[in-house]
Amino acid sequence: MAADTILESRKGSVTGTPEEVYNFVTDIRNFGSLIPDGYITDWEAAKDSGSFSVSPLGSVNFRLDESKPFTMVSYKGLALSTANFALDLIIEPGEAGMADVKVRLGTDLNPVLRMMADAPARRFLETLIAEMEKFTCWKDRE
Repeated sequence: MAADTILESRKGSVTGTPEEVYNFVTDIRNFGSLIPDGYITDWEAAKDSGSFSVSPLGSVNFRLDESKPFTMVSYKGLALSTANFALDLIIEPGEAGMADVKVRLGTDLNPVLRMMADAPARRFLETLIAEMEKFTCWKDRE
């Protein structure tokens, strides 16, 4: 990921296997299950693309960009109407055959937008990992 700003989540342990997590997150329609109610609005998704609104960032559009079976899924998108970003999910084997997941967000932002987006982006990463850790239906939506 070539970006001047890179934020990473902590590593989270989830209840799905690396294969189940990979299959789930490569279908963007499933992402709505990982976002808590009220966190985003205007959620729309197809298998390989999606969009939503989040305050104070506004509209976010993204698409599946690259995937490596059971280890990595990468999305590319546009936020703040001008900021390209990449969101990578790194999937690793964890304990008892389950998966560990880390989320990396990279973007090129000018200093003012970087200050404005830093706290919401960090909250998003933590919220996403926390929701993934709580989620139990990885294979129910394949």
